[in-house]
Amino acid sequence: MSGRLILGKNEFKLLDEIGSGTYAKVYKAVDYQHQREVAIKCMLLDNERYGLLCVVIREINLLLDLKHPNIVHLYDIIRRDQEIYLIFEYMNTDLYQYMLKNSRPLPDIQIKIYFYQLLNGLEFCHRNQSLFILQIIFLNSSFF
Repeated sequence: MSGRLILGKNEFKLLDEIGSGTYAKVYKAVDYQHQREVAIKCMLLDNERYGLLCVVIREINLLLDLKHPNIVHLYDIIRRDQEIYLIFEYMNTDLYQYMLKNSRPLPDIQIKIYFYQLLNGLEFCHRNQSLFILQIIFLNSSFF
């Protein structure tokens, strides 16, 4: 998918669909206003998916409180009609994708770096009483 997405005063160039699930699709995009790559999570909240609204509100509230270098950053939330768009920091990969692409064992130093980042983000979540870490902790891609 490619094209433009205009959400109020925000304009994005959609580059590619990078994920999809039952309730949402995620796109890699360029935020023209801030000149940065972002990930846009698009969720349709029609009558059949009304229960999803509670999950979305919980996810948004948790993400708004979690500002940490080892946790993906939520830049913005935009609602249009029956759609909610979450604008995230773009990460070029995650540990799972990295492990799939590189079947060779990781060097010990790399394992230590990844575990440090993971535990650092986990400790921050624990300190802030947020247990929503499985979907939001990402490792710093500069080490890949």
